[in-house]
Amino acid sequence: MPVPLRVLLVEDSEDDAELLALEFKRAGYIPTIKRVDTAEDMHQELSKDVAGQAAWDIIISDYAMPHFNGMDALALYNESGLDIPFILLSGAIGEDIAVNAMVHGAHDYILKDRMTRLIPAIERELREARLRCEKREAEEALRQSEERLKLVLEGSNVGFWDWNIVTGAVQFSQRWAEMLGYNLAEIEPHVRTWEKLIHPDDMEARRKALKDHLEERAPFYEYEYRLLTKSGNWKWVLDRGKVVRRVANSQPVRAAGTQIDITERKQSEEKFNYLGTHDALTGLFNRTFFETELERMQHSRMYPVSIVVVDVDGLKKVNDSQGHAAGDELLKRTAQVLRVVFRTEDVVARIGGDEFAILLPKSTHSHALEALARIRSSLKTYNDHNPNLSLSLSLGVATGTRGDGLTKVMKEADEAMYQEKSEKKRAC
Repeated sequence: MPVPLRVLLVEDSEDDAELLALEFKRAGYIPTIKRVDTAEDMHQELSKDVAGQAAWDIIISDYAMPHFNGMDALALYNESGLDIPFILLSGAIGEDIAVNAMVHGAHDYILKDRMTRLIPAIERELREARLRCEKREAEEALRQSEERLKLVLEGSNVGFWDWNIVTGAVQFSQRWAEMLGYNLAEIEPHVRTWEKLIHPDDMEARRKALKDHLEERAPFYEYEYRLLTKSGNWKWVLDRGKVVRRVANSQPVRAAGTQIDITERKQSEEKFNYLGTHDALTGLFNRTFFETELERMQHSRMYPVSIVVVDVDGLKKVNDSQGHAAGDELLKRTAQVLRVVFRTEDVVARIGGDEFAILLPKSTHSHALEALARIRSSLKTYNDHNPNLSLSLSLGVATGTRGDGLTKVMKEADEAMYQEKSEKKRAC
């Protein structure tokens, strides 16, 4: 199917123009040729446009003409700023002249005795011009998209970063810096500055999440971690990003993304998680957490496991006579007595109204009995200093070895506690 071709021909010979037209038609083109032979006429044609585009697909210029030569035409073409192929034609042109023309912007040169090269050269240059145009359009679309994104982000609470992976340079937005208490001018625009602010405990996992995306094992990068603020506090952020440019072998060279302050959300989550595992009154673990740990230890290698059960004597009487506020105070003070006795790996929990239990992993029965002695010593110290709100605790202990069900051990400890409580009542 014939292809339209708009040719601006810089040529002083009408005969040569007709020969070129025949050459185009034989190649399957429908040529529209405008011949000019003065600088004024060429300038006028270069200034024309069709729907915002250049009026011509290609410029072909004779090199030697009496009053206006090919290098003059090339200079006018360069001044126009157009990106359309410019090809020189000559009956005889030296290699140094041809190289000089190419250096100054000509796309090719054709000797008139080798016109068979003309059509292939035109097709090649038109194809490359289309590719350049498509690349410019894509770059402009990307620029406009980035500009729109930047405007949106500037009006929001979101920070923005743009990372040159090759050089390490990072463009941070003003909001990114403000999120950490800095002015943008105080932040060195480099990835090393960013990395220095990351919490040491978050560094390795964040690096892995980023690497997974850079190496195309994940479609995007996303990670929550802590950054050091100017005031010295840690701020939680949600970091999201994506590689926006790769080169040969999918090597990433540029990535961009956003950063959101999620500190309040994290604090809410921590509070929620804390309330889910802790007793609101005493701050000790709650029954749910205790039972979860009991089940976990039953299938662990932490045997022998000892369990201590503690009951607050006379709590109901205090509630009835002095009010629940006084009873709550007894429970909180019981927690204080127990908290100072046990190891960090022990699970100290309030499992009922007046009942506490402690899981002691890797603890023999003799070790558990030593723990009971420490409770009694801590209790005596407390009562010596608080005669107006003294505590009385009944204690029981049992130990399980591998193969023993910890539910059964718990029951044995509970029975031992009730036995001590009964003995106290009989003694009264």
